[in-house]
Amino acid sequence: MKIEPSGHFSEYLLNSIPVACYLLDRDSKFVYLNREAERFFELEKHTVIGRNVWEVFPESRTTHCYTSINLALSGRQSGAYEYISAVSNLWISLTAYPADNGGAIVMFSEIDALKASKNQYQALVDNTPDTISRWNSKLQLLFANQVYIQKTGRTLEKLLGRTMIDIGQSPEVALPWMEKMKLVFDTGKAQEHYHSYPGPYGELFYFSKMVPELDSQGAIQSVLSIDRDITALKKAEQELESQTHFIHSIMETLPDVVSVVRLPSRKLEYINRDPLMMVGYTRDEMIDMPANQGTDHLVHPDDLQSLLDYYEHISALKDGETAQLEYRAQHKNGKYSWLCLRGTIFRRNQDGEPTYAFHTWQDITQQKNAELELKKNLDMLQSVFDSTLLGMCVLQAVRDERGLINDFLIKMVSKELENETKRKDLIGKLYFQEYPDLRSSGLFELMLRVLETGEPAGKEYPYAYDGIEKWFSCKIVKMGDALVSTSMDITERRNAEKAIRENAALINSIADSAPDMVYAIDLVHMKQIYSNYKIATLLNKSQQEIRHLDISFYDEFIHPEDRNNFYNNLAELRNADNSQVSELTYRLIDANGNVHWIRTRRSVYKYDESGRPSHIVGVSEDITVQRELQDKNHQLWLQHNEAKKQQRQEIFRVTLKVQEQERKRISETLHNGIGQILYGIKLTLDRLRVNLPNVGHDQQSILNEAQDLLTKCIRENRRISHELMPPALEDFGLKAAIEDVCWQLRGEVSFNCHFTGDPLALDKYIQLSIYRIVQELMVNIIKHAQATHGVVRIVIEHKATRIEVEDNGSGFTWSEAKNKGIGLSTIQANVKLLNGKTEIKSDASGTNVQITLPIDLTANSAES
Repeated sequence: MKIEPSGHFSEYLLNSIPVACYLLDRDSKFVYLNREAERFFELEKHTVIGRNVWEVFPESRTTHCYTSINLALSGRQSGAYEYISAVSNLWISLTAYPADNGGAIVMFSEIDALKASKNQYQALVDNTPDTISRWNSKLQLLFANQVYIQKTGRTLEKLLGRTMIDIGQSPEVALPWMEKMKLVFDTGKAQEHYHSYPGPYGELFYFSKMVPELDSQGAIQSVLSIDRDITALKKAEQELESQTHFIHSIMETLPDVVSVVRLPSRKLEYINRDPLMMVGYTRDEMIDMPANQGTDHLVHPDDLQSLLDYYEHISALKDGETAQLEYRAQHKNGKYSWLCLRGTIFRRNQDGEPTYAFHTWQDITQQKNAELELKKNLDMLQSVFDSTLLGMCVLQAVRDERGLINDFLIKMVSKELENETKRKDLIGKLYFQEYPDLRSSGLFELMLRVLETGEPAGKEYPYAYDGIEKWFSCKIVKMGDALVSTSMDITERRNAEKAIRENAALINSIADSAPDMVYAIDLVHMKQIYSNYKIATLLNKSQQEIRHLDISFYDEFIHPEDRNNFYNNLAELRNADNSQVSELTYRLIDANGNVHWIRTRRSVYKYDESGRPSHIVGVSEDITVQRELQDKNHQLWLQHNEAKKQQRQEIFRVTLKVQEQERKRISETLHNGIGQILYGIKLTLDRLRVNLPNVGHDQQSILNEAQDLLTKCIRENRRISHELMPPALEDFGLKAAIEDVCWQLRGEVSFNCHFTGDPLALDKYIQLSIYRIVQELMVNIIKHAQATHGVVRIVIEHKATRIEVEDNGSGFTWSEAKNKGIGLSTIQANVKLLNGKTEIKSDASGTNVQITLPIDLTANSAES
């Protein structure tokens, strides 16, 4: 391809763009280069036109340039790559397009600065202490920097595409954070979010800034979240709040009066307490005193100018400087007291002019009036110093010619220190010259640090004294260019701590060798902080592994049906008022999946700052064998009871059978014996009537009466025979027998009988028992109830048979039933033998008897 004169405008355009461009023909030969390409290659185009590109730049054959151009020359597709140029050794972005003449159009530009910027950005993202993440509209992670990956402890592949909850954050933390993120997507506005959660060393605080990221159409395509760990800042705020409260408490408890005065008016703005002891006025009275005069009227006339001069001096003070004035102030009672006023600048305006001064007032009347009293107080102070149980000394820094501290001069010592060292000549001696071995303990460096920083410090160190190694605890405080050092012999405490450690090791050995399981639980963090060897062996985990497990430890090994009871028991202990011993039985699943019954006793041994139980210790016993024995004993007991029930029923069945056999024998005797005899007598009397037709009227009446009595006797004999052995029960079953009884007993009482279910499904002896019970109850109604109507209901179901007999009679009491011999006790005894239940209700409106027999027809049919 060749740029013709008619293409000057095109060439002008190509030369004006900031992108390098050149054209190749189908043989990969240069046909055109624009100025940017000439500048990049540092070649003039006439030196390369007509030459093969790989002949000019053979080193580019190994780069993406070769691949991209060949794709374009093939006419298949364009190719775009970013790579380091073999010509300039710079990053370039190159794109090759197929040309209409079969050649290729190649355009490229330097992106070295862009790459460096991207690398710097990536380095910033990867090295920032903040976590940076990008999220889509489904609140799923799209990108996370290295800090985020490190904090989660997972690889980026396991994080991408997951929500905060999927990543493993608790719902209490994740859900409010996700709501804020959703708000950014909904409103398009950046959001801020503060959240916290417990960490291994205390509560962690985070601040999140969520910013929407827009696509080319201005729609939100993602949200960038920058999360900063502000734990240190939060704790600093808490510490500041604590310090503010501390300062306020100090102000309220200071023995001196502290005030804040506005400048230049000298108006009292704050006073920490009523200065009644000093001037006799209350705090409110002092604050209400007018401006521009303040408390001037209380100042002694001879001291007023000194006070004015003091305030001028105060106004000229630099930050950190103080001024002091001693003056007389008039008490409300008219007397004067000496006061010491110390002040410093508390606040300035934007121009640096003082606006508030901070003062302390001190009553120095006694100091002014009695120097001897002051000396006495100083002597008393020395006495206190000498009577303390601590070894104390005042050490003055000693410097060499270069101003470096090389030792400390002993200025004052307490009696205790003299007694401890058995020396009374220490004052005026050099401390480390007298005790050179203390340098190796690090005490000298500690003293230098306290002098340099002004911060008190302490240290515990061993020191061989009189051939015996002792331990000392020292506390060092800066006092000007000197130090006040207190020391205490802590040998006994250190020995006790050593003994405690040895005892702890002994306790661990005892616990590990004990046959029971011994453990300790942190109730606050729900961790098992100690487990003896028995527990570790049962769960196939080391004691260290168990100590580092969270609440999932209990979810893994406590039987699912017992977890609620287990956690509820821990909650009760957490809220217990005293060191009560709690006992719990639960099931534990060991490492092999075997279930163990555990009986544990646990009690509180440690409390938190609020006095609530925080730690418990417990001893657990594996009672699986005992539990299995109990279960077996219970099963045997159940079997024994069942056997007793069956035995009673068998006795009842046999008794009933014997009774029925005897009834049958008596019934047959009555029917076949006495019945036949009576019937024969009746036939004889009938013949006698025929053979004596002309007897007298009286004799005929006697004969008729005898025949009637005989007929009644035959009928009664037949009735008794039927009652003793009802033929309907034997021949047609229970339903027919009951209906037969109802028909036979009709008369003054009308009976309605109702039957539900299949009576043939009942055993014969059960049918006979039900018949006798119903028969007895119906006879009782006729004999004793004075009723006109009776109802019999029998319901036969799969699990039970219910009998109900009721009447509309006059009812009865138990004493009446006993006297009349109604026979209810016999009925109840028979029902009890059948494991049944009897309920009797009786009043003036009638009597209702309900009997329930637990007869399982399913079992009967199975046995059949």
